[in-house]
Amino acid sequence: MLSGVTRTAEWFTPRMKLTETFSKRWEYDNVDDLTEIARFFLQQEAQIKGEEIDVSKINLFKVIHEDVDGDGQEEVCLVAGIHHPWSSVGDCILLDPSQDGQYVPTILSSMYGFRDLQVSDINKDGIPEIVLLDQSGSGAFLTLQICQWNGKTLKSLFPEGGFYQGFYETKDLDADGVDEVLIWQGEWTESLGGGPLRWKPKHFDIFIFYYNCQTGRYELQFSHSTERCYNPGDIVQRSYGGLIGQALEGGHRATSVNEYHQQLKVLIENQQVNENFVDELRGHRKVLVEEGFYEEALEITDLTLEAVKYLANPTIRNQFLIELSREKGMTFSFLGNYSGAVNSYLQALSFWTDNISTDPPVYYHRELGMMYLAMGDYRHALDSLSAEKTLLELLDISVEDNRAELSRLNSNFGLTYARMGEPDLAITSFQKAIDLDKELENKFGLVINYMGKGNVQRTLKNYQEAIHSYQAALRVLDKVSQRDLESDVYLELGSTLVLNDQPKEGLQYLQKALLLTSVRNLKQREAIHYLYLGEACRELNQLSLAVQFFQKAITFAEEFETPEIKWQSLYGLALTYQHQGQLTACQQALENAINTIEQLRSQYLPETFKISLFAEKGKLYEAMVLFCLSSTLEQAFNYMERGKSRAFIEQLATTEIVNAVGIPQKLAEQETQLLGELRCLQLRHRGTLSQQQYEWGDEITQIEEQLEQLWDEIRGTNAKGAEYVALRQGKTLDFAGVKSTLNTL
Repeated sequence: MLSGVTRTAEWFTPRMKLTETFSKRWEYDNVDDLTEIARFFLQQEAQIKGEEIDVSKINLFKVIHEDVDGDGQEEVCLVAGIHHPWSSVGDCILLDPSQDGQYVPTILSSMYGFRDLQVSDINKDGIPEIVLLDQSGSGAFLTLQICQWNGKTLKSLFPEGGFYQGFYETKDLDADGVDEVLIWQGEWTESLGGGPLRWKPKHFDIFIFYYNCQTGRYELQFSHSTERCYNPGDIVQRSYGGLIGQALEGGHRATSVNEYHQQLKVLIENQQVNENFVDELRGHRKVLVEEGFYEEALEITDLTLEAVKYLANPTIRNQFLIELSREKGMTFSFLGNYSGAVNSYLQALSFWTDNISTDPPVYYHRELGMMYLAMGDYRHALDSLSAEKTLLELLDISVEDNRAELSRLNSNFGLTYARMGEPDLAITSFQKAIDLDKELENKFGLVINYMGKGNVQRTLKNYQEAIHSYQAALRVLDKVSQRDLESDVYLELGSTLVLNDQPKEGLQYLQKALLLTSVRNLKQREAIHYLYLGEACRELNQLSLAVQFFQKAITFAEEFETPEIKWQSLYGLALTYQHQGQLTACQQALENAINTIEQLRSQYLPETFKISLFAEKGKLYEAMVLFCLSSTLEQAFNYMERGKSRAFIEQLATTEIVNAVGIPQKLAEQETQLLGELRCLQLRHRGTLSQQQYEWGDEITQIEEQLEQLWDEIRGTNAKGAEYVALRQGKTLDFAGVKSTLNTL
């Protein structure tokens, strides 16, 4: 269990330093030099403890270069040791070049297994912290250390003690700008025979530590026991992508893409390319994807596709081409490159068509449909899903795997119809999936589909029905070990309760959702947690706290470039300022929200139905019109017209214009292609969560310039062409333009 505080907050000096005889000028960016330094200290440590270790087998597990004491020079923080499957020895060592190599503190020694090392300013005091996580007992017991280095001594900021079967993460729970430290700890359970049930599903205790600026320490503020059990393996491994104790220069990623290129070249020359080599490359690609190295995974996939060309058996060769093209499409989707994903899936289906002796790749059509859906191409999404439905009708639907695929297909139909604004069809599709999942006892699918059904019911303002759907999902989760999925249900349920005039109950669920969600899931959900919490606090008249949550949502949305969340957060902030009587701040927030909206290209990119959950765009313009009526009628009129224009563009975004009358077919096809490319570029950042500007670089600007030129050409064809372009652009006249038009009548 997590022990009490036994380490003081005082500074303590290094245990060792380099001696006069260790006088070589070391290069701290040289792996060999760092290994030699680590070997010296490990040997000294072992001698002091009377232990014998083979220092010739030392590995560097992780090296970080960072200025941790603010002197303008980078220090080196490294973990080195000797890895064994069940027991390891090692040190975390800090090298400070400003001390001429004299002071080298050992932060943690005699580790059983290195888990993770980080350097970041987690308490936002301007000084980076050294964060070290150590493990023992096959990962069952973990120890967290958070330290600061002032150039001569180390200070510990976190209570000493281990925790059982868990992990740590940092997350801002109160939106004050400073992350809290969360420790997950599994409950110790024993079998009837008295031995520990280490890896069975169990409840977890979550300890929340806040940073106290006065004491300079993290202090336990409160704890939470989970209502549901989770698989400890899922929790323990969640934050750590690499293998425990994996050496810096070894492990599964030791073979580079270039080395594989050379291997393939030799195999081709000797006519020795075989299935084993192809399988090795695919295994390498799988690990890269699991650890998030998507670009490298694409390189390996392309290399594998090249290798497959040299396989002798044409049937096996074609089967590999089908599977690899699909894998490439999946990798593209992880990068948010949905256009590339679509092309890869189409290539896979093309390879299957060339060799129809293989089993039909039924689910390929469904996955292709989801890529079209991500691009906002609803027509092709439905076409692909319908193609799979046709194939499934040819199969024996009594086979369990085929029924499971039919369930997934109905679920994807539901999601597509929901995005298209067809709620009745969406609910029907989700219910079909639910019925099949019940029969198949597919609990994970049940949760997803109950949540999807609830989301659609909420858009229809059938809040009680939506609440029942979310509660059904929670009942299923009693038997599913998935913290992020549980958090997602709490998030949707909490927001629905707020909309149903139950903000107090909603706030409780939203707080629980933020507490349970992983940091990765929080980022993928963009800033929605903080936006919903702001709305709940505003409804409860907790205005200061609402301001904090809305501002946190805005910061989060700016960091990950999710402008749809940003404008909603600004609107919520504006209403909060209005309730506080801060009218100038209110108007400024409204203006910023409108500017954010008008930087969106909604006529190209359909939004998901969740975006306008708490506010429609029109409300922003209405609020601005009311502000402007007290000062200038012209400005009020212009905002009113801009509001109508945005409403029209939003409708246009979900309505595909096909075979426009009077428009040359060639020009219409060119427009469709350009609009598709724009949608891909706008969506790509969502998959990678990378920081990008609203303009998203020169590439999108070039496409828009081509589109403007194309529209000029369409406009010049005839009166219908001019009318079509005006429709596409959705522009309205300002006050002066209306007066000018009236004067010419």
